[in-house]
Amino acid sequence: MRSPDRTRGRFWLGTLMLLLGGATAAALAGGDTATPGSATDLVHEVQGFGDKTTGGRGGELTWVTTLADAGPGSLRSAAEDASRRWIRFRVSGTLPLLTPIAVASDKTIDGRGAKITITGRGLVIDGQSNVIVENLLFADGEDDAVHVVNGARNVWIDHCSLSHWSDGLIDITRASTDITISWCRFSHHDKVVLIGASPVERGDTVIRVTLHHNHFERTTERHPRLRFGKVHAYNNYYEAWGSYGAASSMLGELLSQANIYEAGWDKDAIITRSGRDPEEGYVRSVGDRALGEAIIVEREPGRVFDPARFYTSARVAPADETLKEQIRREAGWRDVALSP
Repeated sequence: MRSPDRTRGRFWLGTLMLLLGGATAAALAGGDTATPGSATDLVHEVQGFGDKTTGGRGGELTWVTTLADAGPGSLRSAAEDASRRWIRFRVSGTLPLLTPIAVASDKTIDGRGAKITITGRGLVIDGQSNVIVENLLFADGEDDAVHVVNGARNVWIDHCSLSHWSDGLIDITRASTDITISWCRFSHHDKVVLIGASPVERGDTVIRVTLHHNHFERTTERHPRLRFGKVHAYNNYYEAWGSYGAASSMLGELLSQANIYEAGWDKDAIITRSGRDPEEGYVRSVGDRALGEAIIVEREPGRVFDPARFYTSARVAPADETLKEQIRREAGWRDVALSP
């Protein structure tokens, strides 16, 4: 027989859950789910080839409670789990990784409301699908900060700050596709974004990537370096690159739309062959703004894809001073407060 006190306790808990509703009430009961609200409405903002990505929406709301590399409450434990999860952080600080985190499908790693710097090793999305990486910092690591590989698809990387890694900041290779990289800040780095693994990986023709509202801040090259696939780059700010801005090789198709290319000492904003790649790529420039004597080279623009065949989610603004200042101000990690 239940005691009167226990019965009254269950009654008031049930009443409070009805009043609060959604994820807050679920959290009190110990069974969080990532229901629509201030956190999961993030998915309505995605544009471009990755616009079908919903991440962990509808799955378990999971809190990272330690900066340890592994174990209970760690990012690794949550991100490598096979179930659908929306991952948030109750801690801030530096998360040193000894090995890469193999992010599983149906995940959102949501760094809003915290300041998490991933260092040492990065994230690998290997053959997985439906992944969001939001509002994290990546600094001082080995290999790639984020590697999307082996047919991974439906990936969105948004509002991250990336710098100082030994290889690439973001690499997208081996038939991975339908990816958006938006509002990120890339700085203090050489080889920034590689799209297409090598001149012999012709399976990379299926790659489709959108880059928008990113700030490439005095980095050297690969913004991106494209082979074989399709890239729609719009409303990005390329500031004083060291070797070249963007490159399209090996029959890749690069649509550069309403970007700001502000050259420093190197003037090559877009080139049509990079390194030892034996074939050139295709480039179409629409509404781009070239500053500081930046040189934009088009090649057979009629061969470049029309993004309207694939999506209508892109909201392209003019390449003017307002856009440049907005990207300077808003790209990269943000100090964003969210309700629990």
